[in-house]
Amino acid sequence: MNTVDFYLRLSLEDGDYKDESNSIVSQRDILKDYISLREEFAGVKVREHIDDGYTGTNFNRPAFQKVIGLVKKNEIKTILVKDLSHLARDYIEAGAYIEQIFPFMQVRFISVNDNYDSNNNEDGIVGLDVPFRNLTHDYYSKDISQKMRSSVKVRQDKGYYFGSKAPYGYVKDKKDHHHLIVDEKARHIIEEIFERYLSGDSMLSIAKDFNEREVLTPAKYIGLKRGSGIWTGQI
Repeated sequence: MNTVDFYLRLSLEDGDYKDESNSIVSQRDILKDYISLREEFAGVKVREHIDDGYTGTNFNRPAFQKVIGLVKKNEIKTILVKDLSHLARDYIEAGAYIEQIFPFMQVRFISVNDNYDSNNNEDGIVGLDVPFRNLTHDYYSKDISQKMRSSVKVRQDKGYYFGSKAPYGYVKDKKDHHHLIVDEKARHIIEEIFERYLSGDSMLSIAKDFNEREVLTPAKYIGLKRGSGIWTGQI
C-alpha cells in the first residue's frame, strides 16, 4: 500500500460550520491520527481531496468526482473519511457506493468515527448499522435544510429583510441589518414619485422630468460606477 486517499468535506448548508470538530483541519487530524496508530499504514503517502462548501445531499462535487475518476482508473485503493456524513447525506446513493461500487472496484473504504472498515466485512456483507447511519444522516440533512427554510420564512413574514443591500429609499438599521428604515435624503424623491403617479402622471413623464432636472438615479445615488445614469419608464 503506497497511497491512501483522504476525502474531506465541509458544508454550510449541512450545518457543519457550527461545529469546530467538523472543520477541514479537524477531519484531517482525525484521519492522520488513525493511520499513524496502525502499522499497516506506515510509510504510506497521503493524498487529500477536499470539497469545501459543498452539500452532502448530492455527489456533484469537484473533489468527489475526481476521486471517482481515479477509482475508475484503478488509481485509488483506500479511501478514508471522518464519518459517513462527510461522504454523503443521501442514504440511497451513499449506500450504493459503500455496498456496491467500492467493493466492485476493490477499494477499501474506512469511516473512522463510525468504526467502519470494509476489510472487516464478513463475505463482503455490510452490517445493518451502516445503512441505518446513512439513513440518519440523510434525514438529518433534510431536517436541517427544512428548518433553515422555515426559519427564514418565519422571519420574512415578521418583516425581517434579508437582502444584501437596502432598496432605494431605505437604509439598513445599524443596530439590526434585517430592519430597514427610511432614507431621509431620498424620502422626497420617493414621495414625489408616488404622489405624481397617483395623480395621473405616467412613469415615462416622471422619468423624463427627473432626467431634465438631473435627479440622481438609484444606481448613481448609491455610488455605482457602472450604474445607469438615466431614469427610465420603469422606476
